[in-house]
Amino acid sequence: MKKEDLQQKVIMYQILQKQLEAMKEQATNIEKFFFEIETTKSVIDTVSEKKNNDMLVSLGSGCFSDAKSINTEKILVDIGSGAFLRKSPEEAKKVMDERKGMIEDQAQELTERMNEIISKMTEIAHELEHAEKK
Repeated sequence: MKKEDLQQKVIMYQILQKQLEAMKEQATNIEKFFFEIETTKSVIDTVSEKKNNDMLVSLGSGCFSDAKSINTEKILVDIGSGAFLRKSPEEAKKVMDERKGMIEDQAQELTERMNEIISKMTEIAHELEHAEKK
């Protein structure tokens, strides 16, 4: 294998390695979002059980206020682009399940892409190792 070819293989390996690192970060974010969805569903169950639940409400920037839930029959659900709809707790959990399904699909696609990159990296590593022995 020519020196130029070896250099190209090394560069390709490094590019793939950076892509893999970025994908691992994406996978971590997907996992966090998945956990957030599960937590949200659990909180919906807790809040919808009875009225006048004591709770902390985030005011942003790490500030919270004590509050009581008044209407637990409807929950505001973000439907995107800053728009919200009032939904029953069951409907809100259904929206969370739909989001969870989309996240699972994204995670599956990401895993497949990561496996492809790992396969290419392994192939390049073998080629470089074989060239080094010559």
